[in-house]
Amino acid sequence: MAGQKLNEPVPDWAAWVDQDEADIMKGRCWTELRRPLRAVPVLEAVLARFDDAQARDKSLYLSWLAESYLAAGGVEQAAVVTGPGT
Repeated sequence: MAGQKLNEPVPDWAAWVDQDEADIMKGRCWTELRRPLRAVPVLEAVLARFDDAQARDKSLYLSWLAESYLAAGGVEQAAVVTGPGT
């Protein structure tokens, strides 16, 4: 983890929290705060790095992106990211 000193114990949660996960949570927070102009770029950037092997997580995160699009009035974009083939 960033800022971690050598030989310092790593917290248990650090096993699954990488930079992508931190970015997803940042996007989710912006989504919950109804700040789509901040949420959308963060979520789009990190989702571009996800492949279909992570389908369950990717689907959840795409729903957050769709929610942000809707908050910004982007009904068409929300439909695209939640539609078939995404």
